[in-house]
Amino acid sequence: MTSISIDPRVDAFAAEVRARLGDLGPEEVTELTEGLEADLAERLADTGDLGDATAYARELRESAGLPAQGPHVPPIQTSREWWAERRAQALAFSRRRGVAPITRFLVALRPVWWFARGFALFLCIGTLGARLNWLLPADPLGWIVLAALVVLSVQWGRGIWLGSRFLRILKAAASVVAVLVLMIAIPSAINQLSYAPYSSGSASSDSFEAPIPEGLRMNGEPVDNIFAFDCAGEPINRVQLFDAGGKPLVLEETDENGLLQRQTERGELTYLKARTETAQGSIYNAYPLPLIPTTTDPNTGAIATPTPSAAAPGEAAPGEADAGTAVRPFERARPLPGCPSAPTAPAAPTEEAPAGGAPAEPAP
Repeated sequence: MTSISIDPRVDAFAAEVRARLGDLGPEEVTELTEGLEADLAERLADTGDLGDATAYARELRESAGLPAQGPHVPPIQTSREWWAERRAQALAFSRRRGVAPITRFLVALRPVWWFARGFALFLCIGTLGARLNWLLPADPLGWIVLAALVVLSVQWGRGIWLGSRFLRILKAAASVVAVLVLMIAIPSAINQLSYAPYSSGSASSDSFEAPIPEGLRMNGEPVDNIFAFDCAGEPINRVQLFDAGGKPLVLEETDENGLLQRQTERGELTYLKARTETAQGSIYNAYPLPLIPTTTDPNTGAIATPTPSAAAPGEAAPGEADAGTAVRPFERARPLPGCPSAPTAPAAPTEEAPAGGAPAEPAP
């Protein structure tokens, strides 16, 4: 049984006709259907319709002088006939009014799939030892291999270089493998582009800079304390600072006791009391921050600090009196231009005037 048809509808129709002749012997079926595909192809080209397979099989019986069809015995369907039937169904579905535009769009994208299949095959070879730079070739040989696989995939897509059944099976297997590889490679590539920092071949991973933590900073370094002076250059004790939006300016996040740890130039640890308790709540932006004395355990060397606790409104918290005054960098700052100086007290008279208002006479 031979076939020269390339239209799946012809193959499916011929398979249905042979099924209607299944009660006859194999030799009779072969004799009746000799050249059937060629006749059906011409009929389809002339009329655009093949008609009814049952009626066509009945005409073949009548022309050969055979009796009408007896009890129908479904023949064993070959794999070729099964695939032809599936192709015919898929082709009929793709030509429906709502599906046809999508089918034409997907057909136009076939060259993209040909390239993607060749690229996926290159990735498979890359897992076997080819040098890759991320997902691209790392040397000229790799680019040559990639180009060869893309050309092979394109030729397969055009129906070229498929002269044997083995190559057709190899093409089908390569397509399945390519789909699986792309399903893994594409999400991985998107993940790297989204989260991994971009770096060139000469860049080092040490070039990544960690984000600067929140708080007041000067040239990237944390501010140890803040000291305020008025326009005359006199120090101001306990001033609250806010930004333009009314947000309190704090040095950094404190520990659970409201303390900030600092280290002196000699390497000694000190603590600043950043939390001030009031009736309305805690305040963390009152400067300068007072020092908190610390003690060192002679046995363990652990540093102990007084633990502030809540106080009644209007009362100082425990440990408040023990807090030391932070050392100012200087006692007085330069006054601002146009700022009035502090008033001076008038000189006291040497002698008081009498009650009557007349000046006292000097003694002789």
